Amino acid sequence: MVPRVRRSGPCLIFKLPRTPGIEETFRKAVRGATRWDEDLQGFVVPVGRSGLTGALLSSINAFVAEHGLHIDPEALAPLGRRPPGDSHPRTEEAVPSNPDLVPGRLNTDLLPPDAWGSDLRSIVSVADWNRLRDTIPSWCEMCMTPRRGERGRIRRPDCHELWAFDDVHHVQKLRRLVALCADCRSVQRIDQAESGGGMMLVLAALCTANDWSHDQAMAEIERVRRIRAEREQTDWDLDLSVLTGAVTIDGFPRLRISAAERSRLAGAVHRERAEP
Repeated sequence: MVPRVRRSGPCLIFKLPRTPGIEETFRKAVRGATRWDEDLQGFVVPVGRSGLTGALLSSINAFVAEHGLHIDPEALAPLGRRPPGDSHPRTEEAVPSNPDLVPGRLNTDLLPPDAWGSDLRSIVSVADWNRLRDTIPSWCEMCMTPRRGERGRIRRPDCHELWAFDDVHHVQKLRRLVALCADCRSVQRIDQAESGGGMMLVLAALCTANDWSHDQAMAEIERVRRIRAEREQTDWDLDLSVLTGAVTIDGFPRLRISAAERSRLAGAVHRERAEP
């Protein structure tokens, strides 16, 4: 039997081997919100009209990725996923400069030079950064696959920052942290791919994930390059207020840092980490 997920009315049906280990792991993933249906020969999980949300959705997607379940097309939407090919080139007029990441769709990003060296990891303490990394999922939130290291072992994905830019008030605001595998991160941060000679891999990933032609992928890259060129003319204040209560930065209780202060602060943290 091929493990799979399908939809039946207001429920998802998980067809899994009924081994003690798999069943126990699955029940933990769905927070016990399931029952075995003899007629359907699967575990039933109600999804409601709006589908699954929050921690339950994250936990179920992690289980699906880890155990390699096949997802029937009608079960994609309740799991917060898009059908293959359901992605179209964006235009500058129709799409915000930093759209949220969504499963199954890659978005490119180019940070202005003013943001280099003074990102979240460079500003918060090592202890705070490690705590933040522990909050992200154990699978890539773009391609929904677990990160595997040597010998196929699952490893924690990279913790990437998703930013929004207020071009009127010149504020770079953290929206959330996102878990990315190395391949997806190279697309999200194409400035690193440009400097490292990895643009061909970025183009290939964009074309595959978004069902784009080479010309469409190049149009997307040129779009974000134009935006970066405009933002290079500005010094950016930093707004980390979304992390209020999760991190502390001495002298900045509201986690809002001016452009002048952010470079000084990043330099101080670098020096502190370099000290024996």
